[in-house]
Amino acid sequence: MFRSLKVYFCQEEHNFPPFLYSGVCVGVVLAQTLFIFHQHFSKWTLPHLQIIYLRISLLPLVFSLLAFISLFHPHTYSFLDALRHIYEGYTLYAFASLMILHSGGDEEVEDAFTRVRDDTSLRLIYGNPFRFPCCELYHFEDSGTTLRCHSEE
Repeated sequence: MFRSLKVYFCQEEHNFPPFLYSGVCVGVVLAQTLFIFHQHFSKWTLPHLQIIYLRISLLPLVFSLLAFISLFHPHTYSFLDALRHIYEGYTLYAFASLMILHSGGDEEVEDAFTRVRDDTSLRLIYGNPFRFPCCELYHFEDSGTTLRCHSEE
């Protein structure tokens, strides 16, 4: 059965290479990304937030373009994979920045953590709210808040 399918798809009129399918998919992702960009640029009311939205929305396009390029140049896959990982990390950073901005900014988030840290009623209920499985957050005047891991006592 598989041999007959191979013969059918290898005939001249049915030979669709994989880059044709991936090219169509890249075109669909490009159209969606351009639509998102158009929607944001037509209602540009919060530029400091919308620019981060647009950076995050570029992730599928970057992934699909790099995969499409690697079909034509398979020897560049490791380099393109590194680029993909770099942009993925940048997108995670943009997402974290967006969450901080939606929470009220750096100072508001720091004040909220300080209120939770200093609230003794929360310590009685939850223990130390900044205690992770083996780490605690310590505040140093010269360097800000840092994460210090230690062994359980």
